[in-house]
Amino acid sequence: MLAKPRTAIFPVFGWTYLSREALRDAEAQLQSSGEGMRDEIGFLLIHSRFADHFFPGTSVLQTRLRYVLFVPWMYRALQVRRKELRGRGAAELETRLAARLRDWAHKNGQSGVIGERNTKRVMISRPSAAYWQALRTWKLIEPGSRGRIAWERTLEKVRRKDDPELDDEDEEELVGLVNAEFPLAPAEFLEEDREIGFVLGRQERDYLRGKLRQLKSPEGTPSLLARLVDADTSVFDSEECFADPVVKMAGEDSGRLKRAAGASALCGVGRGVYAALVEQLREQDKIFDTTYRDDLIKASAKLGPRALTLDVDAMESDLQMEIGPHLRRVLLETQAWLRDGTQDVTVLMDAYRKAEWNKKKRRSCLQENFTGHERRLEWRLDPSLGGSRAAIPLHYRWGKVQQLLKDLAG
Repeated sequence: MLAKPRTAIFPVFGWTYLSREALRDAEAQLQSSGEGMRDEIGFLLIHSRFADHFFPGTSVLQTRLRYVLFVPWMYRALQVRRKELRGRGAAELETRLAARLRDWAHKNGQSGVIGERNTKRVMISRPSAAYWQALRTWKLIEPGSRGRIAWERTLEKVRRKDDPELDDEDEEELVGLVNAEFPLAPAEFLEEDREIGFVLGRQERDYLRGKLRQLKSPEGTPSLLARLVDADTSVFDSEECFADPVVKMAGEDSGRLKRAAGASALCGVGRGVYAALVEQLREQDKIFDTTYRDDLIKASAKLGPRALTLDVDAMESDLQMEIGPHLRRVLLETQAWLRDGTQDVTVLMDAYRKAEWNKKKRRSCLQENFTGHERRLEWRLDPSLGGSRAAIPLHYRWGKVQQLLKDLAG
């Protein structure tokens, strides 16, 4: 009797498709939450909390102020010009806008066009994603307005209809994005064959200045961003947001701003320590380099005095949250290392290793196991940090805020 042949079992492979829009929004969210760079230890928690306090509604993805007008104008155009723009969605309008802004920027020696390199492809980072929080926080859209994705879903539903006329349900969903005070889109914005740029009109500037003046800190006092609206433009040229001219404008926040300066320096040193520790372990992997340890020595001399001024308990009170035992230990032991004046970072290995594991788990580079070894082999410092430099202080989005204020000042 013949035995029944066995059925071979083979693995089955399949594909999971994500829409281009889903991929784009996911990447933008990752960039936004990460403040534009990797964060192995947790320093960006301090960065984002201070930045949100001083400059509410801002993001590292933002470039030019007029985008907070462009975005509602585009949504409004899709709403009221349904027949004329039939077949187009918000993403396509943003891509077309990028092409127009690119031409104007090149002609006028300007920068800041979002999606400049993606004008013929799907944009990875869209202005609507980068500025939606600003629109809400600065109260440029109605408080009851739904989220950006909800708006686009409704607009997409309308766009796909055979009949461009809205039913009562659609009309109700699309009402109330902006209030009656919101500046109307100029003719050059609505006509795609005309030039459009980042220069604010007088009415636009007055409207935004009035909105920004009303921004409050969590304590109910004017935010630093609100105070800077009427500052002399020379203040905007300060290299750091905690430079003396800015501190003088900070009012009740001056003490917090000085502590933010100490945190900036200490986290800058901490970044350098982390890179040096990874570099030291890479030598065990037979990869020899001293780039980041050399950088740390220079950074410690420059940033150390300011880093030692930080009262970690007071900073935690400023942030209105507990930073966690692992990050706290890293900060305190880094200060002790600076006070000792030693160049040996090995004493900090345990604190940084545990902090990284707490945050990255199996993606950690400092672990003494096979996974850590593999991660170190592929480790490269984020190019945005400045090439051979690792010990970069926290900036609290000051470069972005400077440009927004300069646009507002005209």
